This record gives sequence, structure tokens and C-alpha cells, in this order.
Amino acid sequence: MASAATILEGKVTVANGTGFKLGEYDGWLNLSRYAKPADVFVPRVGEYVRVQLDGSSFVRKVAPAEAPSNVQKMHNAQGETAPAEASPEPRREAIMSQVDAKDLRITRLAVLNTATAILYGNNGRGNADEVLELAAKLEAWVLR
Repeated sequence: MASAATILEGKVTVANGTGFKLGEYDGWLNLSRYAKPADVFVPRVGEYVRVQLDGSSFVRKVAPAEAPSNVQKMHNAQGETAPAEASPEPRREAIMSQVDAKDLRITRLAVLNTATAILYGNNGRGNADEVLELAAKLEAWVLR
């Protein structure tokens, strides 16, 4: 019988390539290697997140969360209330933290092959700079 998932929410205080800590919770929250890559990322320090843990206390899902209302509002120098910053969009470094070096090499070789086929297949002409430029665009799209 599967145990119920644990949900945590809080501000990230420390982060590295494989996990992070939330303010009032002890210990590291490490990403599950069995989680779907689209569901997990290592958030930045200072972000508010909602985290779902599996039965072994590994992170299975991470999602941006709103800061508590008593923390969300900040005051500027004149004492006026300023709105909190919006949650950041998904980041390339979050995805890159989940991609090992071998997978990255495979992806880069695949996009180089695709870029070469596109450029040389259309008109039979192309140069190395054009191939590398197109490959970089394709890689960015794959790792978005």
C-alpha cells in the first residue's frame, strides 16, 4: 500500500545541484532520481516553493508558491508597500542540474547533426558558423 505524499511549503534557504533546504524544516530535500524531469528542479535561494515528497522523503515535485501574506509585502524607503516580485519562469540551470554530462553530449551531437542536415539539405551550402549557431538554438529549445 502506498503511503500518502508529504507536502511542504516554504522559502529556500540553501541550494546546490541536487537538493535544497526550506526555512523551518531540518535537513536537505534531495531530488528523486525517479521523478519526472519536468516536475522537479532545484529552486533558487529566496524562492517560495511547494514541494511534494515521496514515502522515502525524496522530492517528487517542485512548484512555485506564493509567499505568506505577512512576508509577501515589502516596504520601500518611504514606508509605502511595494508588491512582491513575481515568481521566476522555469530556468535553464534548473533543467541543466538534471542533465548529466553524457546526456548533454548526446543532446549536443544530435542538434549538430540536425543543424547540419537542415543547412546542407536545403541548398547544399553552409558553413561551420551557421551550423553552430543553429545547433545552439536547437539545444536551447531542447533544454527549455
